[in-house]
Amino acid sequence: MDLQKILDYQTVDMQLFKLEMALRNSDAGKSLAASKSEMAKKAGDIQKCVKDADEVKVIVEKYREIYKKIAFEMSELSDVLEHFEEPKEIDRYEKQIDQSKKKLLEIEKELTKLVKKMDECVSRANESLVKYSEFNKTAQVAMKKLNEMKASMQNEAKELNEKLKELKKVLPENFIEKYNNIKKNGKM
Repeated sequence: MDLQKILDYQTVDMQLFKLEMALRNSDAGKSLAASKSEMAKKAGDIQKCVKDADEVKVIVEKYREIYKKIAFEMSELSDVLEHFEEPKEIDRYEKQIDQSKKKLLEIEKELTKLVKKMDECVSRANESLVKYSEFNKTAQVAMKKLNEMKASMQNEAKELNEKLKELKKVLPENFIEKYNNIKKNGKM
Protein backbone atom coordinates (compact mmCIF):
# COMPACT_ATOMS: atom_id res chain seq x y z
CA MET A 1 0.00 0.00 0.00
CA ASP A 2 1.42 3.35 -1.08
CA LEU A 3 1.70 5.71 1.90
CA GLN A 4 1.60 8.78 -0.34
CA LYS A 5 -1.78 7.68 -1.76
CA ILE A 6 -3.14 7.32 1.77
CA LEU A 7 -1.90 10.80 2.67
CA ASP A 8 -3.32 12.18 -0.57
CA TYR A 9 -6.69 10.57 0.21
CA GLN A 10 -6.70 12.05 3.70
CA THR A 11 -5.71 15.50 2.39
CA VAL A 12 -8.46 15.52 -0.24
CA ASP A 13 -11.00 14.24 2.29
CA MET A 14 -10.01 17.01 4.71
CA GLN A 15 -10.39 19.61 1.96
CA LEU A 16 -13.92 18.34 1.31
CA PHE A 17 -14.63 18.40 5.04
CA LYS A 18 -13.44 22.02 5.22
CA LEU A 19 -15.85 22.93 2.42
CA GLU A 20 -18.70 21.27 4.32
CA MET A 21 -17.71 23.04 7.54
CA ALA A 22 -17.48 26.37 5.73
CA LEU A 23 -21.11 25.88 4.64
CA ARG A 24 -22.26 24.69 8.04
CA ASN A 25 -20.44 27.45 9.96
CA SER A 26 -21.44 30.24 7.60
CA ASP A 27 -24.00 32.79 8.78
CA ALA A 28 -26.53 31.21 6.42
CA GLY A 29 -25.77 27.71 7.73
CA LYS A 30 -26.09 28.79 11.35
CA SER A 31 -29.26 30.73 10.59
CA LEU A 32 -30.78 27.72 8.83
CA ALA A 33 -29.90 25.37 11.70
CA ALA A 34 -31.28 27.79 14.31
CA SER A 35 -34.46 28.38 12.30
CA LYS A 36 -35.07 24.66 11.87
CA SER A 37 -34.55 24.12 15.58
CA GLU A 38 -37.01 26.88 16.46
CA MET A 39 -39.50 25.59 13.89
CA ALA A 40 -39.36 22.16 15.54
CA LYS A 41 -40.01 23.75 18.94
CA LYS A 42 -42.96 25.76 17.62
CA ALA A 43 -44.38 22.66 15.90
CA GLY A 44 -44.14 20.89 19.27
CA ASP A 45 -45.90 23.81 20.96
CA ILE A 46 -48.69 23.63 18.39
CA GLN A 47 -49.05 19.87 18.90
CA LYS A 48 -49.27 20.42 22.67
CA CYS A 49 -52.01 23.01 22.13
CA VAL A 50 -53.93 20.57 19.96
CA LYS A 51 -53.54 17.89 22.64
CA ASP A 52 -54.74 20.32 25.33
CA ALA A 53 -57.69 21.32 23.16
CA ASP A 54 -58.61 17.66 22.65
CA GLU A 55 -58.54 17.12 26.42
CA VAL A 56 -60.77 20.16 26.96
CA LYS A 57 -63.15 18.86 24.30
CA VAL A 58 -63.52 15.54 26.12
CA ILE A 59 -64.24 17.32 29.41
CA VAL A 60 -66.75 19.65 27.74
CA GLU A 61 -68.56 16.66 26.22
CA LYS A 62 -68.72 15.06 29.67
CA TYR A 63 -70.21 18.24 31.15
CA ARG A 64 -72.62 18.55 28.24
CA GLU A 65 -74.02 15.09 29.02
CA ILE A 66 -74.27 15.91 32.74
CA TYR A 67 -76.00 19.18 31.90
CA LYS A 68 -78.52 17.44 29.65
CA LYS A 69 -79.25 14.90 32.36
CA ILE A 70 -79.75 17.56 35.04
CA ALA A 71 -81.85 19.76 32.75
CA PHE A 72 -84.08 16.76 31.97
CA GLU A 73 -84.41 15.93 35.68
CA MET A 74 -85.28 19.54 36.50
CA SER A 75 -87.89 19.59 33.78
CA GLU A 76 -89.47 16.42 35.15
CA LEU A 77 -89.35 17.78 38.70
CA SER A 78 -91.02 21.00 37.63
CA ASP A 79 -93.80 19.02 35.96
CA VAL A 80 -94.23 16.86 39.07
CA LEU A 81 -94.36 19.90 41.37
CA GLU A 82 -97.42 21.22 39.59
CA HIS A 83 -99.40 18.13 40.66
CA PHE A 84 -98.51 18.18 44.35
CA GLU A 85 -100.16 20.25 46.99
CA GLU A 86 -98.57 18.90 50.15
CA PRO A 87 -95.75 21.09 51.43
CA LYS A 88 -93.50 18.17 52.49
CA GLU A 89 -93.51 16.66 49.03
CA ILE A 90 -93.02 20.04 47.42
CA ASP A 91 -90.09 20.78 49.77
CA ARG A 92 -88.41 17.50 48.89
CA TYR A 93 -88.63 18.19 45.17
CA GLU A 94 -87.56 21.81 45.61
CA LYS A 95 -84.47 20.59 47.45
CA GLN A 96 -83.69 18.30 44.51
CA ILE A 97 -84.13 21.25 42.16
CA ASP A 98 -81.83 23.37 44.35
CA GLN A 99 -79.20 20.61 44.30
CA SER A 100 -79.51 20.40 40.53
CA LYS A 101 -79.11 24.18 40.28
CA LYS A 102 -75.95 23.98 42.41
CA LYS A 103 -74.57 21.28 40.13
CA LEU A 104 -75.38 23.41 37.10
CA LEU A 105 -73.60 26.39 38.66
CA GLU A 106 -70.54 24.21 39.34
CA ILE A 107 -70.61 23.03 35.73
CA GLU A 108 -70.93 26.63 34.57
CA LYS A 109 -67.86 27.61 36.62
CA GLU A 110 -65.88 24.68 35.24
CA LEU A 111 -66.96 25.49 31.71
CA THR A 112 -65.87 29.10 32.21
CA LYS A 113 -62.44 27.82 33.29
CA LEU A 114 -62.33 25.51 30.29
CA VAL A 115 -63.28 28.32 27.92
CA LYS A 116 -60.45 30.39 29.38
CA LYS A 117 -58.05 27.46 28.98
CA MET A 118 -59.22 26.94 25.40
CA ASP A 119 -58.74 30.65 24.65
CA GLU A 120 -55.21 30.41 26.05
CA CYS A 121 -54.57 27.34 23.88
CA VAL A 122 -55.79 29.13 20.78
CA SER A 123 -53.70 32.18 21.64
CA ARG A 124 -50.57 30.06 22.22
CA ALA A 125 -51.18 28.12 19.02
CA ASN A 126 -51.65 31.30 17.00
CA GLU A 127 -48.52 32.82 18.50
CA SER A 128 -46.55 29.65 17.76
CA LEU A 129 -47.93 29.58 14.24
CA VAL A 130 -46.84 33.18 13.62
CA LYS A 131 -43.37 32.45 15.03
CA TYR A 132 -43.17 29.23 12.99
CA SER A 133 -43.99 31.22 9.87
CA GLU A 134 -41.30 33.80 10.71
CA PHE A 135 -38.70 31.09 11.28
CA ASN A 136 -39.78 29.39 8.07
CA LYS A 137 -39.19 32.60 6.12
CA THR A 138 -35.79 33.01 7.77
CA ALA A 139 -34.96 29.39 6.93
CA GLN A 140 -35.94 29.93 3.29
CA VAL A 141 -33.70 32.99 3.02
CA ALA A 142 -30.84 31.13 4.69
CA MET A 143 -31.40 28.11 2.44
CA LYS A 144 -31.24 30.35 -0.63
CA LYS A 145 -27.94 31.86 0.57
CA LEU A 146 -26.61 28.42 1.45
CA ASN A 147 -27.54 27.11 -2.00
CA GLU A 148 -25.73 30.06 -3.57
CA MET A 149 -22.65 29.23 -1.49
CA LYS A 150 -22.94 25.57 -2.49
CA ALA A 151 -23.16 26.54 -6.12
CA SER A 152 -20.02 28.64 -5.84
CA MET A 153 -18.18 25.72 -4.18
CA GLN A 154 -19.63 23.03 -6.43
CA ASN A 155 -16.81 22.92 -8.98
CA GLU A 156 -14.17 22.60 -6.27
CA ALA A 157 -16.21 19.95 -4.42
CA LYS A 158 -16.76 18.02 -7.67
CA GLU A 159 -13.01 18.00 -8.40
CA LEU A 160 -12.24 16.83 -4.87
CA ASN A 161 -14.86 14.06 -5.11
CA GLU A 162 -13.34 12.92 -8.41
CA LYS A 163 -9.90 12.80 -6.80
CA LEU A 164 -11.32 10.73 -3.93
CA LYS A 165 -12.90 8.29 -6.38
CA GLU A 166 -9.60 7.90 -8.22
CA LEU A 167 -7.70 7.36 -4.99
CA LYS A 168 -10.29 4.81 -3.79
CA LYS A 169 -9.54 2.73 -6.86
CA VAL A 170 -5.89 2.33 -5.90
CA LEU A 171 -6.39 1.88 -2.15
CA PRO A 172 -7.54 -1.38 -0.58
CA GLU A 173 -11.29 -1.53 0.05
CA ASN A 174 -10.87 -2.41 3.72
CA PHE A 175 -8.69 0.69 4.17
CA ILE A 176 -11.47 3.00 3.03
CA GLU A 177 -13.94 1.24 5.31
CA LYS A 178 -11.58 1.50 8.31
CA TYR A 179 -10.77 5.11 7.47
CA ASN A 180 -14.48 6.02 7.36
CA ASN A 181 -15.15 4.22 10.65
CA ILE A 182 -12.30 6.06 12.37
CA LYS A 183 -13.54 9.35 10.93
CA LYS A 184 -17.14 8.62 11.93
CA ASN A 185 -16.11 7.83 15.51
CA GLY A 186 -14.38 11.21 15.77
CA LYS A 187 -10.87 9.86 16.12
CA MET A 188 -9.56 12.09 13.33
